[in-house]
Amino acid sequence: IKALSFQPTGAVSFSVYGTIVLDGVETPRTCIVVREAKVNEDGETELDEKGDPIIEAFYVVVGNYRLDISVDYHGKSDNFYTISSMKYILSVHNNTYYQYYLYVYLFYGANFANSLSNIFGNFTITTEYNEAGDVAEDYLDVDLGVSDVTLLDGTVVEKLEHAEYELINGRYYVVTYQGEGEDKNTYKFYFELGANSMFGVYVYDLAACVRVQTLETEGYKIETERIIASDTASVGGIFDLTLTKGGTEVEFESIYINTDGVLYCVSRTRTHRPEDEDGVNTGDITDSTYYIIALTEAEKEEGGDSEDNTVPLYESFTLTEKHVKTVYNNSGNAYVDIDETENSVVGFYYGSGMYLPKECVYDDATHTYTATITDTVKYTIRIEQTDSGEVAVIALVTEDTTTD
Repeated sequence: IKALSFQPTGAVSFSVYGTIVLDGVETPRTCIVVREAKVNEDGETELDEKGDPIIEAFYVVVGNYRLDISVDYHGKSDNFYTISSMKYILSVHNNTYYQYYLYVYLFYGANFANSLSNIFGNFTITTEYNEAGDVAEDYLDVDLGVSDVTLLDGTVVEKLEHAEYELINGRYYVVTYQGEGEDKNTYKFYFELGANSMFGVYVYDLAACVRVQTLETEGYKIETERIIASDTASVGGIFDLTLTKGGTEVEFESIYINTDGVLYCVSRTRTHRPEDEDGVNTGDITDSTYYIIALTEAEKEEGGDSEDNTVPLYESFTLTEKHVKTVYNNSGNAYVDIDETENSVVGFYYGSGMYLPKECVYDDATHTYTATITDTVKYTIRIEQTDSGEVAVIALVTEDTTTD
């Protein structure tokens, strides 16, 4: 900072606009200068031993940066300041607040909407810098508001204070929380920042608060992250899952879930295409394995609270591993995964989505699979031999005809 100019109000505590000149920038910028005195429970300013007001904070706000300063006054002559610390602070409301604000504004008017208090939560990122300008500390402060989280032992998590976080995939701000009461489980809070297009402001959502649980069976170990609270996702669902087979982690390309809640975790090998972007490989599938996982919940204790809505732990799981053969259609924009051992279709991609048959019947006379998706939706899949190899012909079954 090369220069700072502001006019105090004369009050002990004040917040005024000023101008600041940054090193390397010729044009002065507008800033806010704030001085806050310590007050007692009666709202009176507390004094030190000399009878001077006790100043709790004196800082300059430039954009999202806060510079803590001290000032040596000399009346109208030049005054001197020193910077004691610098922080980057980004504070945003929960997205739900603006959704309610819009609803209230449309139905009850601006005055009523402007009186709407934020009970939905607030999210603050703070980055502190040292004297050399390097990052000294990063942390989050989150008031969860009405999105507070109840753990298995009844503990209610209302706030996360000065919490370390990890930025995952450039998308999620993740805080790990360790239960301290009877519930010793590990939890993770996934926060996501974005823009509210209606108001043009940054907002956050609690994408998920998950409980981490590890289960093992012969040869396999899974680590589940089950959603126990979320602003955007279904509570009780799986947010993420890791599978270890023989001590080695299995990498999944996709995880699907069928109508019975069974997980279809698919590991694939594809040919490489140079035009692939963002690390997404859309090359032809050369090898695939399905790991079909069915999780069983632990039963809640008899005589417990009938209004207990906490998400229970898992008790066990079963895993079926199926190596499949992938056959594309003539256009190459759809494919079928066939378990040759059982001669059945495990899954197929058609149109714009992945389908997981709950039943599959093979007709040897017509060389056709009939895959039942729901009680009212069925597909026929026929594998034809051509000069270039096998080709899948997929058709939707209707009452009178089939549609390719």
